[in-house]
Amino acid sequence: MKITILSHNLTSNAAMRAHRLAVAARHFADVTMIGPVKDRGAWGALPQEPWIKPFESKNLPKFFNVLLEMILEADADLLIAVKPYLASYGLALLAGECREVPVVLDIDDLDAALAPERELTPEQALADLRDPASILYLGVLVRAHQAAAVVTVASTNLQRCFGGTLVPHGSLIELFDLVNVDCAAA
Repeated sequence: MKITILSHNLTSNAAMRAHRLAVAARHFADVTMIGPVKDRGAWGALPQEPWIKPFESKNLPKFFNVLLEMILEADADLLIAVKPYLASYGLALLAGECREVPVVLDIDDLDAALAPERELTPEQALADLRDPASILYLGVLVRAHQAAAVVTVASTNLQRCFGGTLVPHGSLIELFDLVNVDCAAA
């Protein structure tokens, strides 16, 4: 089985949820993780793995070409979109429709609720639509969560909002093994 994990941003800590899901899926599938990365590079804590494929982050209309490249790369039996952003869930819905494969939407927090409220003029809203991470796309894609074949969530609160299957955040337990810690230095 081939799985593609789609992250909306490999430059931030948002990539870690996608990475944890990818590492878990690698136990039973051939996994590729894709997502846009900004000029400053991938998030420092994201391991450099050959199965992680970054794409140059761009605003629309140039993002359209990146989107097409990512759809071509999302050649899998199952697509898992982490967070309901245009570069993850929007892309997964398009690729899933083109390839006739199921899409899983993973929601690990309410990004729209975390964004500062702001009043946009129509001109500002149109300008904001150039950004694939725009709160406007996020709002639409959150409401489209039922278009996914399956929804997974990171908490019981999110499960109450969106339904779906609870998949708690995972951590690398070897980081907490005291055998690997210099207690005197710590």
